[in-house]
Amino acid sequence: MAELAIMYLLAVGMLYGFQRRLIFQPDSRPPDLAAAKLNGQLDSLQEVKIPTSDALNLLAWYHPAATGKPVVLMFHGNAGNLQYRTFKIQPLIKAGYGVLLPAWRGYSGNAGAPSQQGLFADADAAMAWLIGQGITPDRTVLYGESLGTAMAIRGAANNPQIKAVILEAPFTSMVALTAYHMPIIPKPLAKILVKDPFDSLGQIGQVKAPLLLLHSWLDYTVPIGHGQALLAAATAPKRLIDYRHAGHNDLYDFGAGHDILAFLSNPVVEAMHDQQPLPASQP
Repeated sequence: MAELAIMYLLAVGMLYGFQRRLIFQPDSRPPDLAAAKLNGQLDSLQEVKIPTSDALNLLAWYHPAATGKPVVLMFHGNAGNLQYRTFKIQPLIKAGYGVLLPAWRGYSGNAGAPSQQGLFADADAAMAWLIGQGITPDRTVLYGESLGTAMAIRGAANNPQIKAVILEAPFTSMVALTAYHMPIIPKPLAKILVKDPFDSLGQIGQVKAPLLLLHSWLDYTVPIGHGQALLAAATAPKRLIDYRHAGHNDLYDFGAGHDILAFLSNPVVEAMHDQQPLPASQP
């Protein structure tokens, strides 16, 4: 028994020490903007630098909006670099929406190392950069992808005038995900050990903007129960689109891009805070 206890403590200690390497999986190589322009389809996409409160200058890609359209501020997930998201911003730009796609610290050639505090600072800096361009929160849509959903929820909770929020494969908290993926660590212990809790469930109720959640029944990275719990805790107007056959990373193969554009063009979203129900979710 003593040997088992020692082995358990060693395993927990290793998980505690290396947890950020497990959570954050950056591709630190600078992305190729020329390749991302897709043979002329995204010619107006430009590279910008976003200063943070702790003196970093984050790489970001920016495409201005057509007249009257909002800008989608996209917070990407835990792996890869900006180039991995080109296919997601393309339909938005084609439809006339602006896009600001910042890379987190430690990603896409950026200095620094990711953490909850750091990513919150990066997200705040991106919001501030848009305001500096004259794009106010009521002309901003926050779009979070997986890990990035925590920053989208926090940003909308802190900015009640945000136009809309899109959450792709969202999670309730890193504590809950840790307990799910590492069942040897019970949730009460995970609350103590997890350095970056990203408590989205605790903040979702403060989001006042129209909300779209996209999740799959076959998502084994972030089970759909996380999306369902966030939906239940959120205020109206809100909608969850549940994909029966997608996984964690392939929602666009099952129509997520089309569903996002339909959401953004919904009169409820265009009216921003009109408290009408969104259309019912379809299986």
